[in-house]
Amino acid sequence: MPDKKDGNKGERRTRRRDIEQREDDSTDTIDTQSSEARTDGQDGDGAIMRELNKITKLLNKVISRLDTMEVSMQKLESDQKDMRTKVIDLEASAEQVNATLEDMKQERKSFVMKTELDSMKQQLDDLANRSRRNNLVFWGIPENSENSPDCCGFMEDFIVNYMQVENGENIEIERAHRSPMGKMAAQQAIRRGAPRPMFVKLLRYPDREVLLKSASKYLKDKEYRGEKIFITDDVTQAVRAERKQLIGLRKKLIKEGKYAFVPWTVPACLLVKRGGAYKKLTVSDIEDFNSEDLDNFKK
Repeated sequence: MPDKKDGNKGERRTRRRDIEQREDDSTDTIDTQSSEARTDGQDGDGAIMRELNKITKLLNKVISRLDTMEVSMQKLESDQKDMRTKVIDLEASAEQVNATLEDMKQERKSFVMKTELDSMKQQLDDLANRSRRNNLVFWGIPENSENSPDCCGFMEDFIVNYMQVENGENIEIERAHRSPMGKMAAQQAIRRGAPRPMFVKLLRYPDREVLLKSASKYLKDKEYRGEKIFITDDVTQAVRAERKQLIGLRKKLIKEGKYAFVPWTVPACLLVKRGGAYKKLTVSDIEDFNSEDLDNFKK
């Protein structure tokens, strides 16, 4: 009996050791599995972090590109605004240029018209002076001296008997008349309290030259019915105005001791004697005139 009990005890110890061994093995297995699980978890977290880092970098690149695109868009909008402003400025400049061109066209048109008008006036003035080429104007003959409508007969007698012009009887008068009351010459004479001038057209041009050149000789220191008589050629108001300007310069030159005179010519001119020759001046020459520059003018 004692041997049987001892044998049972041995079996129980053996079974206990087996159970403990199995429990130890189970514990080791569990620890190993836990360790492996922890290792696998750590590896998984690293992979996730790496993926997250990749995604973060990619997002940063996208955001950077979006920022760059936004800046580019803002610059584009700014450039578009500048372009619109420049276009508006260009349109305004174009309108201003068009207005300037239109003004220039109008000015050119006006200039051309003025030039043509001045040319026409000069031509008409020239024709008028040519048509008066044989005319003379007698100033100072008292009103009603002719005592008849026959002014031609009166003037022929005046030339022969009063002026006593040599060969005066050969001078033929085509027509003669007093200046009409409405004419400027008559109005000017009336304002001065002087008689109206007598206009005489001679048949021949050389007779006109004889009377003009010898007028001072035949009329100097003589009066007709208490009036001084003088003779001029018959020219337009434009030529008279030019002569008036030249006569003003003539007076200045005479004061300086120079010899100068305004001849009966058309167009008007002033002749100044310099060193045995004559210098010819016109109205266009006398602006800012200096008598020391006479040598620069043509004879």
